[in-house]
Amino acid sequence: MAIYLSGGTPLTWAAAREKVRGDLWRPGNGIPDDVIDRSLHASLVELEGERRWLWLENITGGFTMDADSDSIGIPATVQSLSSLSYRYGSSLERLALAPLATVREFSQTSPGLPTMYALTDGVIYFDTICPATLAFEMVFTSQTPEYVDDAIDAPNATLYRHQSAVIANTCSDVAMTFLKNDAEAARQRASYEKKLTAMFSREDQQRSELGNGGIQPDIDYAVAAFGYGGGHG
Repeated sequence: MAIYLSGGTPLTWAAAREKVRGDLWRPGNGIPDDVIDRSLHASLVELEGERRWLWLENITGGFTMDADSDSIGIPATVQSLSSLSYRYGSSLERLALAPLATVREFSQTSPGLPTMYALTDGVIYFDTICPATLAFEMVFTSQTPEYVDDAIDAPNATLYRHQSAVIANTCSDVAMTFLKNDAEAARQRASYEKKLTAMFSREDQQRSELGNGGIQPDIDYAVAAFGYGGGHG
C-alpha cells in the first residue's frame, strides 16, 4: 500500500540523507547511512517534542487498496485516526469506528463497501472484504516512531512540512558526534534554533486564530524542559 500525505513537499528518507551530506560538504559515502539515520531520527523526535504542534494533528492523507482484503496495515508514523472514509464517486462515505470484536461479528465474506472499521496494532480491519482500487481518505495524528527502522520507510509529516529545520538539526548532530567539528555543529544548531523560533511564532498565531484570540500559546513542553523564562524565544 502506498500512502500519501497532503501538504508539504514529499521527502524520502534517502533524499534526506543526501541533503545532510550535501549541507555538510560530504557527498557520496563520506558519512555512513546509519550515522545519519540515528541523527535524523533524533532530530525528528526532538522537534516533535518541543511542544504540542498543530501540524501533527488533523493531517489529511489517503491510500488505495491494492488487493481484495478485509484489513490493511498503516505506516508506523500514523499515531491515531480521527476519521476514515472511502471515496464513492464525488462524495466521501465516512466509516464508523468500532471495537474489533464488533467489526468481526458483522463481517461480510464477499467483497463490498465497508460501514465500520477497527484500528489495532497498526492494522485497519473492515467489516467486509474491500475491493482492490477502493480509495480511502483519512484524518489522523502523526508521530515519528520510537525506533529508527520503523521510521525509515514510513511517510513522515514532520519531514514533509519542516524538512529544513530537521536537516539543520541533523547536520548539527552529525557534525558534533561524527565529524567532531564543533564550529559547524554550532552553526547548524543556530540555524535550527532560528527556524524553531519562527515556527513557534506561526504556531502561536494559528492557535490564536483558531480560538478567536482565546487560545494561549502552548508552552507546556518548553516549561517542562527549561522552566519558566527559559527555552526558545
